[in-house]
Parts: sequence; C-alpha cells; structure tokens
Amino acid sequence: EYKNEFGHTHLKSAENYKGEPLGNWLHQKKREVHAGNSSEDYAVKFKKLGVLLDSLNKKSPGKNFNLLNQYVNEFGHCRVKKREIYEGVKLGHYVANIRTNYREGKLSPEEIKDFELLGFVWDEVEHNWYSYYSELCEYKQKYSTLYIDRKFKTASGRLLYRWLDRQIRNSESLGKDKIDLLIQLGVQL
Repeated sequence: EYKNEFGHTHLKSAENYKGEPLGNWLHQKKREVHAGNSSEDYAVKFKKLGVLLDSLNKKSPGKNFNLLNQYVNEFGHCRVKKREIYEGVKLGHYVANIRTNYREGKLSPEEIKDFELLGFVWDEVEHNWYSYYSELCEYKQKYSTLYIDRKFKTASGRLLYRWLDRQIRNSESLGKDKIDLLIQLGVQL
C-alpha cells in the first residue's frame, strides 16, 4: 500500500505510515531476512516489492531521496536543473551534491545502486551528447541524409544542426569513440 502511494520502499526506521511504525517494522523484517531468521518468506515478498535487502547497514536515503523519487514519478527523469526548487526543497542542489559525492568516491555501492535504480545520470555532458547523437541517428534514418536545415528542431525541441556543426568544428576535442560513431554515421569531420 505504501509503495502504491509513494512509488518506493525507502523508509526511515522511524517513519510511520497511517499511524503505524512501518519503517521500524520494515527494518526489523529486513534484519531478520538478512540473518536468516525470517519465519515467513519475506525475502521473496520484498524482492517483488523492490525492497533493497543489501542496504541494511547504510544510512536511510532520507527525505531528499524520497523527494527525488517523487520527482522521477512525476517527470519521468531525475535530471533536475541545479537551481530547481521542487516541493519547497532545493532539489537541484541536492542532485548536484550527489554528483559531486559520486565523483569524489563518497557514495557507497548501495547508494550508487539506489540512485541508478531511479535512472540517475552521473554525467550530464555525456548523457546529453549521446542523446543528441541518438536524435541524429533518428534523423538520418528518417530522411536518409545528414544535411539538416538550420531551423530544424527534433521532437524534444533541440536544434540538431547547431549540435552537429559544433561536433564538426570541435572534432579534435572529441574522444575517439565519439569520432568513430560520427564517422560511421557518415559525418564528414
């Protein structure tokens, strides 16, 4: 019922739901499953619900993680703009801090897994490059050419000509893998 309402199972141990200590109960059952002392088959039930059993020894994801999960459910992604405020919280700053902690190696493997399950993008620049590249592939598939009108916008509203022009002009700064992809598609660098 909690998961249907909130879209996740990340509860703090002190969290109550409908007047009941659901967080405490969940954490107790997770400990029992982890220790092999569960009288019922909670491991199977938890797996079906998406409860992370390997996150027993880490700090609860907390309010901002839950809010980010809510954001993902509402918008379909967790690429929050740095200055974006959501539900009164500076969620963009939270996301930026998570990326910094990731780059600095301050996140545990379990925390990384939790964020990746949300579809977290660790490197926005890389994500955007491959997103543009994907749209360029779609354009070529549809029109059988790479000659793009300057004013053409993709379905997502991007000016594909400008992006492709920048890739051609700055090709010396692209990595070999990106250069190879563009050449394979037929781009003249």
